[in-house]
Amino acid sequence: MRVAALIFLFLSTSIWANDCLYQTQERLCVGLTWVEGPFLDAYSKNVVTFQNIDTKEFKSPSSPVKFYAWMKMGTHEHGSRPIQTKMTQEGVYENSQIFFMGGMMGTWEFKLKVGNEDVVLFNLRS
Repeated sequence: MRVAALIFLFLSTSIWANDCLYQTQERLCVGLTWVEGPFLDAYSKNVVTFQNIDTKEFKSPSSPVKFYAWMKMGTHEHGSRPIQTKMTQEGVYENSQIFFMGGMMGTWEFKLKVGNEDVVLFNLRS
C-alpha cells in the first residue's frame, strides 16, 4: 500500500517528471522511475509510464507491452528471471522481481518490447 501511495504521489505531483527516454511509433513518451533499486543480486522494482507526446495524458500502447532484463557479455547474451508486470492505471506499468545477477562480466539492460520496437530503457554494469 505504501508503494502504491508513493507511486500515486509521484505521478500526481509532476505529470511530466520523467525524462522522455524513448518516443514510440505511436508518439508516446516512455518514462522510467526506480522505486526500489536498481540492485545487483537483489530484486528491484520500477514504474514505466507512457504519455501522449501532445496531450501529456497517460496512454497505454495499442500493441502488447513486455519488459525484460537482458545481459550482454561481448558475443554472448542471455536473459534473467521473468519480470512481473502489472498495469496500475492507463499508461502506467509497475515492474517487480527485476533481477540483475552480479559477478558477471557485462552489462545488464532493462528492456521494453512494444509491437516491433525493442528498446533499452536502462543499463547497469555488473
